[in-house]
Amino acid sequence: MALLYHWRKENYESDMATHGNDFDELCLVSNSNRWRDADSGEWCFAFSRRQDGIYVLVAVYQIEAIETTRSEYGKYLGICRGGTATWYDPEVGSDIEPTIRSLPISLKNPSLGRNFQGLAAVKSIDIKGECALHRFADKQPLLE
Repeated sequence: MALLYHWRKENYESDMATHGNDFDELCLVSNSNRWRDADSGEWCFAFSRRQDGIYVLVAVYQIEAIETTRSEYGKYLGICRGGTATWYDPEVGSDIEPTIRSLPISLKNPSLGRNFQGLAAVKSIDIKGECALHRFADKQPLLE
């Protein structure tokens, strides 16, 4: 299984302004029960929205562990397994929305981001969907 994580545009931009992509220890936070229950070794595909409204892949990493935190963004912190984080350039990345919409997950709202709010911010992806996301990621430009 893999996880699909919506990194809210405002949070992504703030995090990148503060840390950039030079921190190898990528950690994402959520209140989602699915995030809390993530297993070590699961892959996380994080997407966000860029200025023109297109949803793009921004990072992929393998989860080492989930820890409880007191962050303002959520209760559960997904720790990155060292050396597994890959950062993608959102400004030139392809639209990931068609790929996400092709996955067998619940997406009832026409606005993609609204399907990933609150406890639904993280969704489980089956092995077929994980393979599709890895294929998509392989074609995306890296952030330098």
